[in-house]
Amino acid sequence: MIRGIAFDLDDTLAPEACFVEGGFRAVAVAFENEFGPPRETQAILRKLFNAGDRRRVFNALLAQLGRPDDPDLVARMVDVYRAHCPIVELYQDAARAVAALHGHYALAVISDGFLTSQQNKAAALELERWFDPIVLTDAWGRDYWKPHPRAFEELAARWSISAAELAYVADNPEKDFVAPKQLGWRSIQIRRRDSLYGDRTPPAGGAADHVITTLDDLPALLR
Repeated sequence: MIRGIAFDLDDTLAPEACFVEGGFRAVAVAFENEFGPPRETQAILRKLFNAGDRRRVFNALLAQLGRPDDPDLVARMVDVYRAHCPIVELYQDAARAVAALHGHYALAVISDGFLTSQQNKAAALELERWFDPIVLTDAWGRDYWKPHPRAFEELAARWSISAAELAYVADNPEKDFVAPKQLGWRSIQIRRRDSLYGDRTPPAGGAADHVITTLDDLPALLR
Protein backbone atom coordinates (compact mmCIF):
# COMPACT_ATOMS: atom_id res chain seq x y z
CA MET A 1 0.00 0.00 0.00
CA ILE A 2 1.31 3.44 -0.92
CA ARG A 3 1.75 5.84 1.99
CA GLY A 4 3.94 8.59 0.51
CA ILE A 5 4.01 10.28 -2.90
CA ALA A 6 6.65 12.62 -4.30
CA PHE A 7 5.97 14.74 -7.35
CA ASP A 8 8.22 16.35 -9.89
CA LEU A 9 7.41 20.02 -10.52
CA ASP A 10 7.94 21.10 -14.13
CA ASP A 11 5.42 19.65 -16.59
CA THR A 12 4.06 17.46 -13.79
CA LEU A 13 2.42 19.90 -11.40
CA ALA A 14 2.76 23.07 -13.49
CA PRO A 15 3.72 23.89 -17.10
CA GLU A 16 7.37 24.69 -17.60
CA ALA A 17 6.43 26.58 -20.77
CA CYS A 18 4.81 29.31 -18.65
CA PHE A 19 8.05 29.82 -16.77
CA VAL A 20 10.04 29.86 -20.01
CA GLU A 21 7.73 32.42 -21.58
CA GLY A 22 7.85 34.60 -18.48
CA GLY A 23 11.63 34.40 -18.44
CA PHE A 24 11.85 35.47 -22.06
CA ARG A 25 9.53 38.38 -21.32
CA ALA A 26 11.71 39.44 -18.37
CA VAL A 27 14.86 39.30 -20.48
CA ALA A 28 13.26 41.20 -23.35
CA VAL A 29 12.16 43.99 -21.01
CA ALA A 30 15.42 44.13 -19.06
CA PHE A 31 17.50 44.40 -22.25
CA GLU A 32 15.25 46.66 -24.28
CA ASN A 33 18.09 49.14 -24.75
CA GLU A 34 20.25 46.35 -26.18
CA PHE A 35 17.75 44.63 -28.46
CA GLY A 36 14.85 46.97 -29.13
CA PRO A 37 11.10 46.41 -28.60
CA PRO A 38 10.53 43.70 -25.98
CA ARG A 39 7.66 42.06 -27.84
CA GLU A 40 9.86 41.45 -30.89
CA THR A 41 12.73 40.09 -28.79
CA GLN A 42 10.39 37.79 -26.91
CA ALA A 43 8.97 36.46 -30.18
CA ILE A 44 12.47 35.72 -31.48
CA LEU A 45 13.42 33.92 -28.29
CA ARG A 46 10.26 31.84 -28.43
CA LYS A 47 10.94 30.83 -32.03
CA LEU A 48 14.57 29.94 -31.29
CA PHE A 49 13.62 27.95 -28.22
CA ASN A 50 11.06 25.89 -30.13
CA ALA A 51 13.39 25.26 -33.06
CA GLY A 52 16.87 24.73 -31.70
CA ASP A 53 19.30 24.24 -28.84
CA ARG A 54 17.31 25.35 -25.81
CA ARG A 55 20.40 25.60 -23.62
CA ARG A 56 21.99 28.19 -25.92
CA VAL A 57 18.93 30.22 -26.83
CA PHE A 58 20.48 33.53 -25.74
CA ASN A 59 23.60 32.88 -27.81
CA ALA A 60 21.28 32.13 -30.72
CA LEU A 61 19.48 35.42 -30.11
CA LEU A 62 22.72 37.36 -30.51
CA ALA A 63 23.48 35.48 -33.73
CA GLN A 64 19.97 36.12 -35.03
CA LEU A 65 20.41 39.85 -34.40
CA GLY A 66 23.82 39.92 -36.09
CA ARG A 67 25.64 40.50 -32.82
CA PRO A 68 28.94 38.84 -31.87
CA ASP A 69 28.82 36.18 -29.20
CA ASP A 70 29.22 37.90 -25.82
CA PRO A 71 29.57 35.54 -22.84
CA ASP A 72 29.15 38.34 -20.31
CA LEU A 73 25.93 39.57 -21.92
CA VAL A 74 24.61 36.02 -22.17
CA ALA A 75 25.41 35.44 -18.51
CA ARG A 76 23.46 38.56 -17.55
CA MET A 77 20.48 37.41 -19.61
CA VAL A 78 20.62 34.00 -17.96
CA ASP A 79 20.63 35.63 -14.52
CA VAL A 80 17.52 37.68 -15.36
CA TYR A 81 15.79 34.62 -16.79
CA ARG A 82 16.46 32.46 -13.75
CA ALA A 83 15.64 35.14 -11.19
CA HIS A 84 12.34 36.38 -12.62
CA CYS A 85 9.19 35.89 -10.55
CA PRO A 86 6.94 33.63 -12.61
CA ILE A 87 3.20 33.85 -13.15
CA VAL A 88 2.29 30.18 -13.08
CA GLU A 89 -0.54 28.00 -11.81
CA LEU A 90 -0.96 24.31 -11.14
CA TYR A 91 -2.45 22.31 -13.95
CA GLN A 92 -6.14 21.86 -13.21
CA ASP A 93 -5.82 18.09 -12.95
CA ALA A 94 -2.83 18.51 -10.64
CA ALA A 95 -4.81 20.81 -8.35
CA ARG A 96 -7.65 18.29 -8.19
CA ALA A 97 -5.34 15.34 -7.57
CA VAL A 98 -3.32 17.07 -4.87
CA ALA A 99 -6.51 18.17 -3.09
CA ALA A 100 -7.83 14.60 -3.21
CA LEU A 101 -4.58 13.08 -1.92
CA HIS A 102 -3.72 15.66 0.74
CA GLY A 103 -4.40 14.36 4.22
CA HIS A 104 -4.44 10.74 3.05
CA TYR A 105 -0.82 10.43 1.95
CA ALA A 106 2.47 12.10 2.80
CA LEU A 107 3.17 14.46 -0.12
CA ALA A 108 6.49 15.94 -1.23
CA VAL A 109 8.14 17.54 -4.23
CA ILE A 110 11.48 16.42 -5.68
CA SER A 111 12.59 18.76 -8.44
CA ASP A 112 15.73 19.53 -10.40
CA GLY A 113 16.51 22.90 -11.95
CA PHE A 114 18.49 25.95 -10.94
CA LEU A 115 17.78 26.75 -7.32
CA THR A 116 16.57 30.35 -7.59
CA SER A 117 14.21 29.48 -10.43
CA GLN A 118 12.74 26.50 -8.59
CA GLN A 119 12.37 28.48 -5.37
CA ASN A 120 10.48 31.18 -7.25
CA LYS A 121 8.18 28.62 -8.86
CA ALA A 122 7.51 26.93 -5.52
CA ALA A 123 6.68 30.28 -3.93
CA ALA A 124 4.42 31.37 -6.79
CA LEU A 125 2.53 28.07 -6.62
CA GLU A 126 2.36 28.12 -2.80
CA LEU A 127 3.53 24.52 -2.78
CA GLU A 128 4.18 24.59 0.96
CA ARG A 129 0.39 24.46 1.47
CA TRP A 130 0.35 20.89 0.16
CA PHE A 131 3.85 19.45 0.23
CA ASP A 132 6.38 18.81 2.98
CA PRO A 133 9.21 18.70 2.24
CA ILE A 134 9.95 20.48 -1.02
CA VAL A 135 13.28 18.99 -2.11
CA LEU A 136 15.15 21.12 -4.65
CA THR A 137 18.16 19.08 -5.63
CA ASP A 138 20.21 22.05 -6.82
CA ALA A 139 20.60 23.04 -3.16
CA TRP A 140 23.23 20.25 -3.09
CA GLY A 141 24.66 21.11 -6.51
CA ARG A 142 24.01 19.87 -10.00
CA ASP A 143 25.76 16.56 -9.35
CA TYR A 144 22.72 15.66 -7.24
CA TRP A 145 20.09 16.30 -9.89
CA LYS A 146 18.19 13.23 -11.01
CA PRO A 147 19.01 10.47 -11.68
CA HIS A 148 21.12 10.77 -8.51
CA PRO A 149 19.29 8.90 -5.71
CA ARG A 150 20.09 11.27 -2.82
CA ALA A 151 16.75 13.10 -2.82
CA PHE A 152 14.79 9.86 -2.80
CA GLU A 153 16.92 8.25 -0.11
CA GLU A 154 16.71 11.29 2.17
CA LEU A 155 12.96 11.64 1.71
CA ALA A 156 12.34 7.98 2.57
CA ALA A 157 14.50 8.36 5.69
CA ARG A 158 12.75 11.56 6.73
CA TRP A 159 9.34 9.99 6.38
CA SER A 160 10.44 6.60 7.78
CA ILE A 161 8.46 4.94 4.99
CA SER A 162 9.69 1.84 3.16
CA ALA A 163 10.42 1.94 -0.56
CA ALA A 164 7.51 -0.38 -1.33
CA GLU A 165 5.16 2.21 0.16
CA LEU A 166 6.48 5.15 -1.88
CA ALA A 167 5.65 6.47 -5.36
CA TYR A 168 7.19 9.09 -7.63
CA VAL A 169 5.15 10.98 -10.23
CA ALA A 170 7.04 12.82 -12.96
CA ASP A 171 7.16 13.54 -16.68
CA ASN A 172 10.68 12.99 -18.04
CA PRO A 173 11.36 9.33 -18.87
CA GLU A 174 15.00 10.05 -19.63
CA LYS A 175 16.01 10.69 -16.02
CA ASP A 176 13.10 10.83 -13.59
CA PHE A 177 12.49 7.16 -12.83
CA VAL A 178 15.97 5.63 -12.73
CA ALA A 179 16.63 6.24 -9.03
CA PRO A 180 13.17 5.52 -7.63
CA LYS A 181 12.97 2.27 -9.59
CA GLN A 182 16.41 1.20 -8.38
CA LEU A 183 15.30 1.91 -4.82
CA GLY A 184 12.04 -0.04 -5.19
CA TRP A 185 9.55 2.83 -5.42
CA ARG A 186 6.54 2.74 -7.73
CA SER A 187 7.00 5.11 -10.65
CA ILE A 188 4.31 6.90 -12.59
CA GLN A 189 4.85 9.00 -15.70
CA ILE A 190 2.40 11.78 -16.52
CA ARG A 191 2.49 12.23 -20.28
CA ARG A 192 1.21 15.69 -21.19
CA ARG A 193 0.79 17.21 -24.63
CA ASP A 194 2.79 20.28 -23.64
CA SER A 195 5.61 18.44 -21.87
CA LEU A 196 9.01 19.61 -23.06
CA TYR A 197 10.65 16.25 -22.35
CA GLY A 198 7.85 13.69 -22.28
CA ASP A 199 8.92 12.06 -25.55
CA ARG A 200 12.47 11.32 -24.39
CA THR A 201 13.64 7.70 -24.49
CA PRO A 202 14.12 6.08 -21.09
CA PRO A 203 17.42 4.36 -20.32
CA ALA A 204 17.53 0.62 -19.75
CA GLY A 205 15.57 -0.14 -16.59
CA GLY A 206 14.37 3.45 -16.34
CA ALA A 207 10.87 3.29 -17.81
CA ALA A 208 8.01 4.15 -15.47
CA ASP A 209 5.82 1.38 -14.07
CA HIS A 210 2.69 3.23 -15.18
CA VAL A 211 1.92 5.95 -17.73
CA ILE A 212 -1.10 8.21 -17.38
CA THR A 213 -2.28 11.23 -19.35
CA THR A 214 -4.06 13.02 -16.53
CA LEU A 215 -3.44 13.22 -12.80
CA ASP A 216 -7.17 12.69 -12.32
CA ASP A 217 -6.30 8.99 -12.75
CA LEU A 218 -3.70 9.03 -9.98
CA PRO A 219 -5.85 8.49 -6.85
CA ALA A 220 -7.41 5.33 -8.25
CA LEU A 221 -4.04 4.05 -9.43
CA LEU A 222 -2.60 4.35 -5.93
CA ARG A 223 -5.34 2.43 -4.17
